[in-house]
Parts: sequence; structure tokens; C-alpha cells
Amino acid sequence: MLGMHFTKRLLVPAFVVFAASPAFAQSAANQAQLRLVVVDQTGAGIPAATVTIKPATGEPIVFAADDHGVASSPALVPGAVTIQVEFPGFMPFEAPLTLKRGATNETVTLEIEGFKAEVEVSQASAPEGSKSTSTTALTQEEIDALPDDPEELAEALSALAGPGGATFFMNGFSGGRLPNRDQIRSIRIRQNNYAADNHDAGRSQIEIVTRPNANWGGNGSVTMGGDAFNARQPQQAIETPSQERNVQFGLRGPIVAGKTSFSFTGSGNTRFNSNPIIALNESGGRINDAVRSTNDQAGFQFGLEHSLNQSHGLIFNLQRSTTEGLNQGVGGFNLPERASTREADSTQFRARLQSVFGTKYLNEARLQLTTNGNDATSASNASTIVVQDAFTSGGAGISSNSSTRRLELADNFDFTVGKHQMRVGAMVEGAFYSNFDERNAAGTWTYQTIADYNAGRPAQYSQRLGTVDTRFSQYQAGFYWSDEFRLHRDVTIGVGVRNELQSRIGDKLNLMPRAGFTWAPFGSQTSAIRGGYGVFYDWYDAGLYDQTLRVDGVTVRDVRINCVDFNNCADVASIDLLSLSGVAGRIQAADDLQMPRVHQASISYDRQLTSNVMFQTSYQMLRGNNLMRSRNINVPVDNVRPNPAFGDITQFESTGRSQSDRLTVGTRIRFAMKNSQPAMLNVNYTFGQDKNYTDGATSLPSDSLNPDLDWGPSRQDIRHRLQVQAQAPIFFGVRGNVNLNVSSGVPYNMTTGRDTNNDGAYNDRPEGVSRNSLRGDTTWGLNLNLSRRFSLSGVTPVAQGGQRFGGPGGRGGNGAGKSMELFVQAQNVLNHVTHTGYTGNLLSPYFGQATSVGQPRDVNVGLRFNF
Repeated sequence: MLGMHFTKRLLVPAFVVFAASPAFAQSAANQAQLRLVVVDQTGAGIPAATVTIKPATGEPIVFAADDHGVASSPALVPGAVTIQVEFPGFMPFEAPLTLKRGATNETVTLEIEGFKAEVEVSQASAPEGSKSTSTTALTQEEIDALPDDPEELAEALSALAGPGGATFFMNGFSGGRLPNRDQIRSIRIRQNNYAADNHDAGRSQIEIVTRPNANWGGNGSVTMGGDAFNARQPQQAIETPSQERNVQFGLRGPIVAGKTSFSFTGSGNTRFNSNPIIALNESGGRINDAVRSTNDQAGFQFGLEHSLNQSHGLIFNLQRSTTEGLNQGVGGFNLPERASTREADSTQFRARLQSVFGTKYLNEARLQLTTNGNDATSASNASTIVVQDAFTSGGAGISSNSSTRRLELADNFDFTVGKHQMRVGAMVEGAFYSNFDERNAAGTWTYQTIADYNAGRPAQYSQRLGTVDTRFSQYQAGFYWSDEFRLHRDVTIGVGVRNELQSRIGDKLNLMPRAGFTWAPFGSQTSAIRGGYGVFYDWYDAGLYDQTLRVDGVTVRDVRINCVDFNNCADVASIDLLSLSGVAGRIQAADDLQMPRVHQASISYDRQLTSNVMFQTSYQMLRGNNLMRSRNINVPVDNVRPNPAFGDITQFESTGRSQSDRLTVGTRIRFAMKNSQPAMLNVNYTFGQDKNYTDGATSLPSDSLNPDLDWGPSRQDIRHRLQVQAQAPIFFGVRGNVNLNVSSGVPYNMTTGRDTNNDGAYNDRPEGVSRNSLRGDTTWGLNLNLSRRFSLSGVTPVAQGGQRFGGPGGRGGNGAGKSMELFVQAQNVLNHVTHTGYTGNLLSPYFGQATSVGQPRDVNVGLRFNF
């Protein structure tokens, strides 16, 4: 456990932001207050709707409606303002208003975007006992504090979702590149989702809904960073060069008012870093050097929304991105000649048709086409030389070109029968693969120590002989039904079943029952107990099947020679390796492969302690069976292989197992500070454990004859995690966002540095030592974002026929204001050295030491325009 002194030292910077702001105080002599009633088109109140008041000068004021849809503002300054009201599933509202002294009462009617939104609203409008899934919706301030870059945005949201990982959905589609932050209207994080349409076990679902394009608007931003702002890399004696440049531009608006609209976003990013080399030279001295690697990315996204009529709407989206990486794979133990160049491109087309039939039926059909290409080439064609945990030189040993075309069709049909809200659906996916991969064509020499290298005593030599182009297709499908109904005013039950099948797996019946419940104790409107159980299957990865086609032991062979038994491999260069018997290896899959299966169960308790404070706690259990793992089924026994015609035979088997338990406790606090500016504090602590047989399907066990000996902590077995996020106004209109992450040590493996059992894997452990028995140090990092927004247009006038206040019946479009924002983003702002990459090789001079460190302080500054 972390000591109290250590915890205080970490939390101090987070509270500095709040201490910098004086307490809220305002005279009541010249005040106004706004009371909004937010309703849907039926007149029902919409709880938790977000209300934003934009004065002509100063920062926007944000607050939320209560459980009845009533939103009461803090004390305001009388004058002209713009009122915005938003809630997921509804068209946003925006209109001007003049605030007078005293109370102002208005009603805002939000229009539903479609029946799917109507279902979501009906849940949001109900008591806690009717909400079947634990959901966290980010406020606009929290969204504004997120990174602009889509990749950094994905990392930040994944961290918020917790240690189990996350699956992203954008407007109902999974995968793909995330939109820019300014395109996002709402973000919701769902946890412990037992709905039958959910494929992923133990992962959170992050649902992103983009802004509608009913009015003209756009944004542009420039972000810059480099060694002029950044701290020195801890493993380097002097500052090493680095640079980042990011440019983004977006435009959206109507093509035919009220019927067709579009959006376009373009982005470009270029960056380079200096990767430190900590390898040892032939004399055992440290090589104090760094190698520059470059990464470039460019892409665009085009979207089109079209309303066929009041009941049918179409959405089209096209994404294209390209990336190029130079000098990849260098640094650490890898010397500069190990560099490689990697290029990738991706094109994705999406279409969605949403149809409403009457008031009880909704059909959503989705089509997704994706093509991906990847190329990798080595800078050098020389043989690879590996001195275990000392240095690796020579060529990278890669030359590959691959392409994938994927088609996905999905359909969901939602309907209501009495009190039952049901969904039936199906998903069918077909993928077509074409791969060329010439790996380790020049061979690899492996030495156990530097002394062995200097003495010319290699431990083994390996080489892949032959090439083949693989082309194949793979299909998978899922079918599901779910029902959610109110058993009692305080109790909601959800049940469902899903079946998945795959073309490479013989068993086509893989039923997955799901069940969940929510209970609002004694009709409570402020607390809920949620629980559930479900079975989840996973797919057989196409990359594993590709290896079984490629390395068949005939056309392509993995040759491995134990140099101890072969005159120190002195004659390798002069002999025909194919003439040797018992050295050519192959990769195959077991005949009885099954789809990996995970059992998930959870229970949680959420309570709204006050209007500003939410308490949350949950326990999640995962038990995995039939997980993929590998073993060498042709390991020599008493120096004799079971199949003497072959060398190593690596076999994929579905015999793995995993075990995960997590207990999470957290709180969310919202309150107002000076000038009614909102502030928030999120604190989450997770205690957990993860165990399994292997951390990867292609990793060999320490003993292929007894692979169950490797049961132990996984690489994700981080026992303690603490996350603190705080946002608040500081001074002169500047807002601060602080993120603190603390994690206990990552486990790593102790090995002898030798391949005693001659299975080709240097992961043998000392007798009596279990897998991943060592632990690294506790790590922590503090990130700080500062931003200042300037209004460039004051209050935007409403267009004729625009939205207006009032009960059901108001309609029209919303305006948009112009603004400029300056921001500074600092990762690891205190420049704390985070040790990672520990070495467990007992023969290495680095045994028990960290061989890499986390990122030093990295600062980016930027300018963003919204119009």
C-alpha cells in the first residue's frame, strides 16, 4: 500500500488548482437567475440535460437539469446571453435570451432525433431502478479537456474507462479512427454491459455521438511541441532533439436545409523522437547514444446525413488515413542498424439506415467496408545477432506486405411488447486476407552472454527458409435476442442470449446466456444496485491461421540448430540446411480448437450522496476458458524428438485459462466556483488481480511438456491503481485540468538466461520460481492542461425561423458562436522518472534493473478556432 506521506505528496499538485481560486461570492443586489424546464415533445421532463449559458463576455456557465428536468442556474449577471441545451438522442437547442434582475422562467422543448434516441430517453427519464447498465456521461467541460488528437483522445478515454480496456463506438459503429474533439457532442462510458448485442467481455463500451450538421460551423487548430519545451530524456546526458506538429481543420453545414447536411475534417501530424540506446558494447560498456525515429500521419473524414422522410434517415461516412514510420524498432537493446520502415493505409466506408415504424418499432441497418494495407522493410539485410539482454545488432529481419478487405453487415430491430423492450439482431462479417511475409530470411545468431559472443560460442542459430504468399477468407457471425422489462417499480430485469460462429471453428453452436438486474432500494431516486452474469465468446484470430498456412514445414520451414550439439554452428554457412534432418520446424493448429470463452459476473452500488456528489463502487469477476496458447509438441525427450522428421512443431491450442477480479471505488464531485464557473473532481481506486497461463497466443511456455507450470500473474496484474482528475477555473478565464495516475509495480519474469530443455525459448526459470514472480516499482505521473477561450462574436443572433423558448411545438436550427482558444498540454508535468522494462535474466548485467523509462515532461502549445 502507498504510504500516507507519499499519497499527500502526489495529491498536492492536484489541489493547487483549486487553492488558486478564491471562494465564490457575489452581491445579491444586481443578480439574475434562470429557471429552465427541459421537456421532450410529449411534455415529459428530461433529467440531466446539459444547459450552457454564454454571456457576451466571459466564460460559459454550465449546469444540469435535475431528475424532473428542471435546471436552476447559479446567480447570474443581467444582460444578453445565449442559451444552449443538449441531451444525447435529442437535437441540440440554442437561442438568445435577455436576463433581467430576479428570476426568469422558461421552457425548452428538445426534439428527438429518432426512435433509438427515444428508447434512450425513456430510460434516462426513469428512476434508477429502470436503468440496466452503469453509465457515465462526460460533461462538456470534461470533453473540452480531452486531447484534440484522435490517437491521444483514444488513450485518454481508455484510461477513464478503467483497466479492463475499452471498445469504441462512433454513431453506432465500432472501430475506426475517432473524430476530432470539437466534432463530439456526447461521450458515454458503459461498464458491465450484459446486453446480448455486446461481444466483448470485461471491456467498457465508449459511445461517441458527433454533433449534427444542421448549421454552418467549423474549427481549425495548430499544435506544436519539441525539445525547446520538453525535459531531457533521463537515460541521456544531454538534451536530444524531438518535435511534434499537428494541424486540423473541419467544416460542417447544410446542403439542403432540414434535409441534407455534410461534415469534413482533415488532419496532419508529423513528429520525431530520439530513442535512447542502453545496449552494451563488446567490452560490456554502455553505448550512450540515441536514434531519431519519425512518424507521419495524414487523413480526412467526410460525412453525409440525409433525411429521406420523417421516419427514415441515412448516414454516410468515409475515412482515409495514411501513416509512415522511419527508423522504427530502434532504441533500448536494439542498435541503429536494426531500423525498419513501416507504412500503413486504411480506408473505411460506413452507411446506416435508421427507420421508425409507428411508435413502437425501430430498425437500424449498418454496412461497413474496410480496406487496410501494411508494408515493412528492414534497413539492413544482414543476419541478426542477439546477445541476451545486452545488445541486438544486424538487420531487423522483416520484409512484409499485407492487405485486408473486410465487409460487415448488421441489423438491429427494436420493438416494444407491453412492458418489454426487446431487440433482435444479427451481425455477419467476412474478411479477405492477402499476405507476404519473409521473416528471418538472413538468419539469427543467439548468444547467452557477452563472454560467449566474444568467444564465438553461439547458443543457437535459426532461419526461415522459403517464401509463400497466403490468400484466404474468414467469416464470422453473431445472432442475438434481448428483453428488458420492469418487474417492479424499483426492479428492472434484462435477459438475452447470443450465438456466435466462425468459419475456422468446427462447433457452430456457441450459446451465450446473459442476465442483469437493477434494484433501486425502496424506490430510491438516488441509489441503485446493479448486477449481472453472462457468457462471452471470442474469435479465432486470422493472424494465427495465417501462420499455419505459411510455415507448413514443406514450402516454408523454421530451421533451428542447437549450436552446443553442432560444433558451435561453425559449419552453418557452408552446408545445405535443408539436407539436415530433424531441424525444419512448422506451425499448426490443434484439431479440436474451440472458441475462447469468458464468464463474467459483477455487482455494483451507485449513490447520489448530494446533488453534487456521486459515490460508485463495483466488483467484477472474469473467468476465461479455452483461451489460445502455444506449445512445442516436438520438444526432445532424452535428446530424441517424438517426430524425428521435424524440428520444432509449434501448435496453437485452446487450452488456456485466465482469472481476473477487480474492486473499484470512486466518487464524482461537481460544484461551482468563482463567477459560477463549474468545477469537478473525479477519484477512482481499483484493487485487482489477473492470472493466466500466457500473455500471448504465440508465446511458448517455459516447459512445453508441462505448460500448466506457467500459471501466474499476467502482465496486467497491477494490484493497485489510483486515478484523480480535477478541473477548475484558475484566474483570468484560464481553466485547468489535472490528471494524476498512480499504479503499483508491474510483474516480470525471472529466467536463467538459458534454454536448458532445448525448446527454442529462452524463458526457463530457476527451479521453484513461478512465472512473473518479480515486481517493478510503483509508477505515477501528473498531467496538466491549461486553456483560455476568447469569444470573437459575442452573442450570436438567432436566424428567422430559428429555435425559440416554449413548450412542445418549437422547432428550427441553432446558431453557432465564434471563439479562439489558447491551450497548453503538459504530460508528466513534474518530470517524474517512471521506470519500466525490467530485466529478469539472471545472466544479464541489467538483472533486476529497469532498462527503459517513461516519457519525460512533454509540453505542447496550440491555438484553436471555432466558428
